[in-house]
Amino acid sequence: MKLGASPRRALVWAFHDVDGRLDAANEHYLGALVAQVERAVVVVNGELDESGRERVERMGATLLVRENHGYDVEAFKAGIEALEPLIPELDELIVANSSVFGPLRPLRPMLDTMAATDVDLWGITRHAAAHPDADASAPRSERTHIQSYFTAYRSSVLRHPAWADYWRTLPPIEGYADAVRLHEMEQTGYFEDHGFRWSVAVDTSDLEHLSANPIIGLAARLVRERGCPVFKRRMLYLSLDELTAHSDGAATAELWQLLAAVPESMREELLDHAIRTMPADRLRVTLQDPVWLDQPVEEPADVDAAIVVLEGPLAAAAISGWGAALAPERIALVTGDRGSEAARTAERIGARVLAPGSGPAMVAALELEAEHFLVLGDDPRPGWAEDARIARSHADAALGADAAAVRAAAAAFLSDRALGAIVPPIALGRRLVGSLARTPSRRGRTALDVAGEGRPISRPAAPTPGASLWVRRAALERLADVAATLPQPVRDKLEHPAWVSVLLQGLAPVGLRARSGITRAAAATQLEIGGAAIAAVAQAVGASAHDTLADVLARAGGRPLDSTVFFDTGSGYRHAGAPQFTHPNGGPLRVECTVPSGTVGIRFDPAEGTGLLVERITVETAGYRIRPVNGSRAGRLDLFSTHDPAYDVSGPFRGGDTITISAEHAERIDGSTAALERIERRFGPLGPLGRVRSLGVRVVRKAVRTARTRRP
Repeated sequence: MKLGASPRRALVWAFHDVDGRLDAANEHYLGALVAQVERAVVVVNGELDESGRERVERMGATLLVRENHGYDVEAFKAGIEALEPLIPELDELIVANSSVFGPLRPLRPMLDTMAATDVDLWGITRHAAAHPDADASAPRSERTHIQSYFTAYRSSVLRHPAWADYWRTLPPIEGYADAVRLHEMEQTGYFEDHGFRWSVAVDTSDLEHLSANPIIGLAARLVRERGCPVFKRRMLYLSLDELTAHSDGAATAELWQLLAAVPESMREELLDHAIRTMPADRLRVTLQDPVWLDQPVEEPADVDAAIVVLEGPLAAAAISGWGAALAPERIALVTGDRGSEAARTAERIGARVLAPGSGPAMVAALELEAEHFLVLGDDPRPGWAEDARIARSHADAALGADAAAVRAAAAAFLSDRALGAIVPPIALGRRLVGSLARTPSRRGRTALDVAGEGRPISRPAAPTPGASLWVRRAALERLADVAATLPQPVRDKLEHPAWVSVLLQGLAPVGLRARSGITRAAAATQLEIGGAAIAAVAQAVGASAHDTLADVLARAGGRPLDSTVFFDTGSGYRHAGAPQFTHPNGGPLRVECTVPSGTVGIRFDPAEGTGLLVERITVETAGYRIRPVNGSRAGRLDLFSTHDPAYDVSGPFRGGDTITISAEHAERIDGSTAALERIERRFGPLGPLGRVRSLGVRVVRKAVRTARTRRP
């Protein structure tokens, strides 16, 4: 059906924020949606602070706050129930969520175009079918479908019995995979089977041979060429697997470059949101917006920068080298030994000599009257002299070692108010690569948790020895504040590389981020050595022609598993403050944490963004039990085919209890042959592999039966 000139529209908008905030980026999109309807219901999963509640009220929307359960699907259902008396009078109901940002262009033209289109339901974009032969007779989960971040239902659907039946028979949603499998992949086919016609505003049918999910894999192209008014929020924090699965790795970088054309205020809103809510290391990998430190720039009005050299074997040479490039008052040495060679060199050229205090040596730079600092680390450990030399050579190549680099860095800080630090890319010499795999010590993790205020710990958690970086004064002040709150044993034991990690982890809470620094010479080295290294790894593990980068890394032992323990203290599970742990892929798992007072529920996510095989998981604390929420259990083996594996922990929930969760083995798993081969190599052909294959067949068969029979 088509809509008339002034259709009656309503909106259900599902929202969740890790901090319970409705920030400017989300408010911008919500406001644009509310302006197109006569009635709006905002459903919050979790919490919303007082400022957010006031903003929703000012828009004239009805606010519903519920437990953070069931993802957006059950929030949709709650909002629809709240609008039930009005639904028979509506011409169109828009059901949307906060997983996209925009609009990048006005919504009215899209709504007007679709109002003149003869359909019963529509969306903005669609996901391609599972295979070319998946027509209307194929299982619903295999067909092309509307992507559920935005679906508009016409009155022909709203007044049909199938509408109420759909929401009434919707199974419980226990995780993200359920939300996709049981709702997004089902609903289009469900209504199609009841004779309803559907369409999308952004036609991507001719692009689906390039990407099955164009709003991810071809995001920039959809915005630039197809007029797509929104883009997915997760474009700003795609994992390495997702970046390389949906594109050549540049999907987000292309989009971010395109967004340079939007108003600066909107771009800053997006960046502020990303800094606050997303893992800092992923943000650097996805945006790919390095600071080019050998790019000629005009002399900034005020190059307010200083070079800060930390004591070590390379300090004297660094003081001499920079003394030939800059005025001596812009150079300082941090040392506790006034008689060292470096101290004598500094005094000879007229550079400052600063004494380190308790904690990070680099905060001594705050005595200088400068706004930006190049901190040159060192590594005095016996046997690491050559590695330290290579690390310094790498830093010089990437961050620059002359006055031109200082001007370029100063210009970058002046033009990017959110820039807190400029860090070199990964150093590929000697033992520096292996250093990236180190996990922080217990004291280091304590400092990282304090600095990040509950945010996921960025990788690498322990940077290379001799770590060097450019840093804004505000970031150093933040580090000094964090260090002051730490116990004395932590301050005394952490080395400079660990303090660099703490500094980077502490940027987001004050609205800052790090960008990579690079020069063309260093980029050429990274390009050729990095490419050769990936090729060597692929050859070493015997990768096949069908393996993705994720498969190659898995064959090599895989990346570590990041696990999180969530406590529900009455307002649902929240990421902020949830204890996080890192474990080797394919090895044992063990976490230990304290139950907060008022806890009513505990959820344990053993990994993020991957299927998982877990053997013999237990809670060692008396009175507590653990069971998979969205996985299948066969004996002492748990198999998660979802990408958000989760366990429910039951027990007395006594505040102050120390609970210990352990498993003999936890390993990434997917449906590929490579994954099964990994299990077979680990356990033997007659071990859990046979059970996994049998269990996998049963799981798949059950899913197919459910998809085909759960609804008429």
